Amino acid sequence: MSESIPPALQPPVAVALAKLVKTFPPPGALPGVIYAEPKWDGYRTIALINFDGVTLWSRQGKELTRISVGVSASALTLA
Repeated sequence: MSESIPPALQPPVAVALAKLVKTFPPPGALPGVIYAEPKWDGYRTIALINFDGVTLWSRQGKELTRISVGVSASALTLA
């Protein structure tokens, strides 16, 4: 991972636990960009995207990039 990423964001990064909400924040409600959707099943993952590419991390600090190639490729389209 690139040294240009601040130390607090160096992998593995803490992944937030789920919180029950009735609605998602509207666009522009929070700083930055939010991509969110309901989590029905599967992994809770954080994607770190920079000029080196994408890395995916689990809540347990395991790198998931190599087992989630399709997700990694899709995340690159968000950059």
